[in-house]
Amino acid sequence: MPAPLLNTSTKDLRDAFTFNVTTAHALTAAAVPLMLEHSGGGSIINITSTMARLSARGFAAYGTAKAALAQYTRLAALDLAPRIRVNAIAPGSILTSALEIVASNDALRDPMEKATPLRRLGDPLDIAAAAVYLASQAGSFLTGKTLEVDGGLTYRTSISPSPICEDSGMPIRVAQVGTGNVGGHALTELITNPAFELTGVWVSSEAKAGKDAAELAGLDTPTGIKATNDLDAVLATKPECAVYTAMADNRLMEALEDYRRILAAGVNVVGSGPVFLQYPWQVIPDELISPLQAAAEAGQASLYVNGIDPGFANDLLPLALAAPARASSRSAAWRSSTTTPTTARP
Repeated sequence: MPAPLLNTSTKDLRDAFTFNVTTAHALTAAAVPLMLEHSGGGSIINITSTMARLSARGFAAYGTAKAALAQYTRLAALDLAPRIRVNAIAPGSILTSALEIVASNDALRDPMEKATPLRRLGDPLDIAAAAVYLASQAGSFLTGKTLEVDGGLTYRTSISPSPICEDSGMPIRVAQVGTGNVGGHALTELITNPAFELTGVWVSSEAKAGKDAAELAGLDTPTGIKATNDLDAVLATKPECAVYTAMADNRLMEALEDYRRILAAGVNVVGSGPVFLQYPWQVIPDELISPLQAAAEAGQASLYVNGIDPGFANDLLPLALAAPARASSRSAAWRSSTTTPTTARP
């Protein structure tokens, strides 16, 4: 079971290592002589995990042991070549009995599916097919490899071109929350920039509800996307990211709850306020931060607040003051505007 690092004992580490690595070695040592005697060779498949590569809180013992098993696989492959091949499978979120609670609870299942690029959880048959491939003649030229059967989950952590690159061909699905002073500019960009695909628009005003997004942005060509007061309806459009520019100063708790709901749905958020979310630690009480962190971790989503709310003192003014020193890397205002950490701290 996941446990905080400081609650993870040395026994927990030993037990995880014994279960995942020592046992695998014992089985290998027992099987290899028989494999060589009866068939002259064969294939060994270890089961590691995506946690051998991914980082998440509470998995110090489990993740370390699985990473050790992946390395053991590589070392054993060299020692036993050429007659015995040794590979591993790293499953992602697979619908086994261990995930029964998740599978039956949409609030838990939806964020996990959202975090997986193929937008579904794995089936045990996916793992079985990978094992057949590695054990069969089809995988006869593979050894020392870990086959990641995770719906693309680990791919998201690799270094790859930005999805905004012109040749990506895949616009980012974005929802706009708030269409005021800052939100109007953001909405225009989301509609006119081909790097983005607008999925929905949330508004607080009844007068704006039902209007086309283009009308709210002051554009002529309708988008077919109508603004709504229902945040759940906007999240149901399955955006990858939400631009949150709704007023936060006079509705602080409501804004924090909006952020929590969006993150829990597995949607990344870029927001303009409240300003203290640029770096909230040791600035606001932990009880205001914890729900956001928990939601971000559950939804595998991130939160970035640039702090331009209300749209002058925190964006235009610092840049204007920094202009005379733009050649200096020591400009505090410039550093602040370009290196603001995310609340989710992935």
